Amino acid sequence: MPLLQIAGTLLGVARLSAQRDPIAVALGITVQWHRQARDWSEEALAYRTGLEANDIERIEAGEGSPSLALVLRLAAGLEVSAPELVRAVEELTK
Repeated sequence: MPLLQIAGTLLGVARLSAQRDPIAVALGITVQWHRQARDWSEEALAYRTGLEANDIERIEAGEGSPSLALVLRLAAGLEVSAPELVRAVEELTK
């Protein structure tokens, strides 16, 4: 089983749609993992990033097409470096 599917299963993302971009899904899983590791709600992360809670929900579901600006906002909000966030996404998509 690919790492992306294992991580999705562990985090409760039961169905990874074939129509979703694997990078967007991996980013969502990574964001959700970092958020939950800090015991933050989606609302707390939304506040820290300047996004709406429903935006965080969509990101964690792997919906949309993440931009560099979004990755930078998420990294800052999660208090991790952007390269660290990108490396985690990269590892999940190998």
